[in-house]
Amino acid sequence: MTASENNSIVDGRRAVHKALSKLAAIPETVLLSFEIRKLSSESLGITIIGGVNAKAKFIYVKSVDKNGLCYKYNTLEIGDQILMVNEHNFRNVTHEEAVRVLRESGTCVKIMVSRIVDKKRKYDLDGLQITQDACVFSNTLSTEEPAVLENKQIWGKIA
Repeated sequence: MTASENNSIVDGRRAVHKALSKLAAIPETVLLSFEIRKLSSESLGITIIGGVNAKAKFIYVKSVDKNGLCYKYNTLEIGDQILMVNEHNFRNVTHEEAVRVLRESGTCVKIMVSRIVDKKRKYDLDGLQITQDACVFSNTLSTEEPAVLENKQIWGKIA
């Protein structure tokens, strides 16, 4: 191997290392899907921020009320990006439109969210303890829609 070839290999390895170190800074996310059945008088107990007409262009969970179903059943968390509610895509909605869809969601609410993964936390997927490495993807590495990684059906009070 010539010195020129050796330098080329070293340069290639440096480029790969530099690219991988940039990928490490990209937050890892997980997609979660929840189905919550509730009485019409019950509340999910969340407030949201964002929308295409706001500074935060996407819809995020701002707070979770301790008296609401999302807190009770440990579903949505502060910071979750809401992607879909009952087949309504939330990627290009106004804040007002998102509030309306959530309020009119009925007694069976299907919610899909994107959540940034806490690397120190273990995720319980249907009773299985799985570390975050088993259920994450980088939100910038694929143009395809990732598969839903958690699907919980939550049953509230049934009249």
